[in-house]
Amino acid sequence: MASKIITMNVSLPSGYRDFVKYRMEQGGFCNASEYIRHLIREDHKRADTEELEELLKEGFKSGPATPMTKEDIEGIRRRMRASGTSRRRKSA
Repeated sequence: MASKIITMNVSLPSGYRDFVKYRMEQGGFCNASEYIRHLIREDHKRADTEELEELLKEGFKSGPATPMTKEDIEGIRRRMRASGTSRRRKSA
């Protein structure tokens, strides 16, 4: 399923415009939109990584691990189904 492309105007000081042009040339981007999309994808990955790190810290702070039961696994599956968790949906 292809995402709908929208137009978004962004105002930049001339120095930023020059920097974007320079990075486009250095990074092999065809246009400014391609470069900006790249930056947004990288920021999205960074945000996902930060969220995962926070969840891991929370898990470590929660105390010693205990063996998972079938009920634990089913509970996780139910919560995932209920929240509609899907990498394909999230990365649209």
